[in-house]
Amino acid sequence: MEDIIFKSDSSLDKSSKQKMLFVGAIMVFASIPCLIGLIIYKHKVLLPFSIGLPGLYLILLIIGFINKPITYILTNSVLYINRHKGLIRIKLSDIKLIKEFSKEDSKGLYRKFGAEGLFGNFGIYSSKLHKTFTVYTSRDTNWVLIETTFGKKIVISPDDLKLIDKTKEIINKNYGAKQSV
Repeated sequence: MEDIIFKSDSSLDKSSKQKMLFVGAIMVFASIPCLIGLIIYKHKVLLPFSIGLPGLYLILLIIGFINKPITYILTNSVLYINRHKGLIRIKLSDIKLIKEFSKEDSKGLYRKFGAEGLFGNFGIYSSKLHKTFTVYTSRDTNWVLIETTFGKKIVISPDDLKLIDKTKEIINKNYGAKQSV
């Protein structure tokens, strides 16, 4: 990896922590009746539910955890999304646009596939303005839209929005008029 120009953490904000606790509480309380029925009434029919609900929650927790961004690392040629699962590389030469995700961008926002609320947001999303984009965020604030020259759109959520300006600065310095960031 090249020298790091800028680095921003990606921590959970208050609303993301609340969502995570809410979903966790629902899963715990949803599995209690099944466990009680299994223990008291020895209903073997409830076995899949008593194991399945906590198991499903555990699987969702693991998927959310391994895809949660930890940091965003900017070098002279690459923007890295550092996750537990591994690094995602976005070449700066491929970035056509980087900007704060606006209210206009989020109109009609919905998740097509992924996990929301467990360690942030991960998955494939859509909105009225953007047909499809991938989200790697750990917070509900500071969303940043990155559009590549080959049409891929990615949303990240750095703690420090200076990442936008630093990325634009490096792109303009290294690639000049070739790109309009």
